[in-house]
Amino acid sequence: MDISPERAEAFLLDASRIVAQLKALQGKSLPYDDADQKLYITSVHAMKSVYSNIGEPQLSAQAAALEQAGRLGDIPTMESCTAGFVRDLEAVIGRLKGVIATQEAAITAEADFANLYAQLRQMRLACEAFEQRNARSILRELRGYSWPLEIKILFLDLHERLISGELDDAIRLIDAALEGEEEGI
Repeated sequence: MDISPERAEAFLLDASRIVAQLKALQGKSLPYDDADQKLYITSVHAMKSVYSNIGEPQLSAQAAALEQAGRLGDIPTMESCTAGFVRDLEAVIGRLKGVIATQEAAITAEADFANLYAQLRQMRLACEAFEQRNARSILRELRGYSWPLEIKILFLDLHERLISGELDDAIRLIDAALEGEEEGI
């Protein structure tokens, strides 16, 4: 697979989110309710397109088959193939993390983690005070800097929680990130 670090990072941002969604769905019993069914179909559809864009036609075809199974409500196919699809996706994620490793090391060395943690504490206070707009403003400012992939994934997760009003979930994400400060990350 010959892919630029920028394209690899874009894939990793999407794929990390999709893995989390599919794993959460795997923990639920089938058949899914309408919302879960739509999430399943949307998730595998997204990976079908992404795999095609990074030159993985076999995995794109696998995603297309799962998308079709989801649309048809083909529960046996969904049950038997989703875990393997997630494993394949995690393997690609592992390979692509190697593509961006050098870039990530340079970004991590230059990142201002003290500012990140200070801003996350401010965002937490805003969430506790139900100041959603203020929390989103802090997040917008943080996104203007270069950050390692894991922080960018955190920002995507926070963004989703803030725009949907899930402030308690946003606080939990922030608290988990602030544990990194205690660990010296």
